[in-house]
Amino acid sequence: MMKHLSNVFSMLVFIIGFAAYGNTGFAWFLLCLPLTVWLWGVLGWCMRLPRLPRLMMLLWLSLLCFKWPAALALGISVIIVWLFKQSHSMVQERSKKRRQQRKWLLGSYDYDFRTFTDD
Repeated sequence: MMKHLSNVFSMLVFIIGFAAYGNTGFAWFLLCLPLTVWLWGVLGWCMRLPRLPRLMMLLWLSLLCFKWPAALALGISVIIVWLFKQSHSMVQERSKKRRQQRKWLLGSYDYDFRTFTDD
């Protein structure tokens, strides 16, 4: 359900970006952020290929030369989405470590507890 709501919200942001396109440079950010969120998997796949990251950087630099508000908005949106994804994965790793520590502590206590028998 939340995935659908986030898609609807991203579509609204995208439409507002199209509506504001003629008036402000902030519209580029409103256009680039939802596209970056939607195409993040494709971007990650492209980064695994050997020569494509250099080509993508060259395209971004050419965009910076010819349409600098769009390039800045694209760079900022990629950084925001990357930071959000990284913070989400760091929280998962931290909770995984705590679960492992808790399991180890409970496992050692259970092992000690099972050694005592009622005779």
